[in-house]
Amino acid sequence: RLLGLRIEALFAIGDLDGALKLFRLVEADRAGEPLVRDEVEALFFNSDNAGACKEVRERGQAFTGVYWLQASAYCLALGGDTGKAGLITELLGERKSEVNPAFFALMDAIGGVRAATVASLADPLALHISMMRAANLRLPDDVVNSGRPAVLRAVALSPNADFALRLQAAEGAFAAG
Repeated sequence: RLLGLRIEALFAIGDLDGALKLFRLVEADRAGEPLVRDEVEALFFNSDNAGACKEVRERGQAFTGVYWLQASAYCLALGGDTGKAGLITELLGERKSEVNPAFFALMDAIGGVRAATVASLADPLALHISMMRAANLRLPDDVVNSGRPAVLRAVALSPNADFALRLQAAEGAFAAG
């Protein structure tokens, strides 16, 4: 329990590498949904789509929340299984109120819809930032509004953010430590 709290605290302050190192000490059968989700998010923040998707396939199947359905759809799309990814995305359409609208636009963009855009991403998950990279879409300016250190770090290092936005994010991350 204490190790879990420490991992969550490290994740919250943006120390993703530290959180991932500690997560590896947690026995697989003792890692609950919040810890597994933090691990997957940390991997997505670190641009490790292969590692994140491996965890989604291996551990995420035990969880039924909307996050896991989104992550599964994204990972299936990355793996070329567009049929299953599309089916999961359609099912998520029935729960639109629980899903950030950017997810649907990003799945369209990853699927090849050229007109797909994301105008706002005010409080993104690492999943969303990873999807923006995979879709080769520019990050919107409001992506840094949450001020979360992990988001700021990811934006500062992101090749699909304008230089001014990367600089703003880097300054915010530096200020957060």
